[in-house]
Amino acid sequence: MIIFEGKYNEIFINRKTVIALGTFDGIHFGHRKIIEGAVKEAKTNNLNSAVLTFKKPVFSYFNKNATNYLINPIDIKTEIISSLGVDYLIYVDLEDGFINLPPEQFLEYLKHNLNAEIIVCGYNYTFGKNAQGDIEYLKENAEKYNINVIVFEEILMENLRVSSSLIRECLLSGDVELANKLLGYNYYLKGRVIRGKSLASRLGFATANIIVDRNLCLKNGVYITLTHYKGNSYPSITNIGYNPTFEQKQRVCETHILKFEKNIYDKIIKIEFMKYLREERKFNSIFDLQSRIKKDIKLAENYFKI
Repeated sequence: MIIFEGKYNEIFINRKTVIALGTFDGIHFGHRKIIEGAVKEAKTNNLNSAVLTFKKPVFSYFNKNATNYLINPIDIKTEIISSLGVDYLIYVDLEDGFINLPPEQFLEYLKHNLNAEIIVCGYNYTFGKNAQGDIEYLKENAEKYNINVIVFEEILMENLRVSSSLIRECLLSGDVELANKLLGYNYYLKGRVIRGKSLASRLGFATANIIVDRNLCLKNGVYITLTHYKGNSYPSITNIGYNPTFEQKQRVCETHILKFEKNIYDKIIKIEFMKYLREERKFNSIFDLQSRIKKDIKLAENYFKI
């Protein structure tokens, strides 16, 4: 997969394309249907598949004070899109020139810069200045540029409309189990293990720490997780937050892998979030914290039946 990043008018693709359009935050079940649809159309018509998207949700451009809005860190978003067999991934900068394009100029851009033959998008896709362009506009005007339009309808799961907004709400409230169902995969983080302050090791519970994006929309607290390392999976518990007992100022992701003694500093691990256990809180003593961690481990052992 070839990745383009930058200002919209500086990106060109010479080969004819089928383009999936959307923010695709979370790459949930519905998003994957759209992207997989574009890949299928490209193969059927001997074209190249492309995804035109952004590194951040569009609303973060309009609300500069927005926080905790990101479902997937950019590396995971890229990884999932790549796994779907896409030829070109285009991350367009969210800047005035692109956001304020009139709908007609947006279509011109798709045709002349990105060589679009077919557009694939969701039923609620909007584009152009003040979101003036919508599905009806696409259907009525795309043919002027010899572009075909394929629209995917909404997807319901457990009588809920699958959407990034709902998934964001689930993650912020700790309902990671429902978020996983809506995503169609277990929510996960991935990163290189860094050296922390060894606070957990002093308590008798060594942790693998990775850096997390400060705007990640994941509720702080303790989770039952599954940690992947070198092709193997290990039951674990993970704390997301600021470790208030030790008054840390940086948001961290600390994972204690059960019955695991390997040195994995500077190694890549993947952490799947299975169940939210509790909010993080400041304990009155180190002993109280140790006792609570032992209870968390026991809950994880029961969850994994080990």
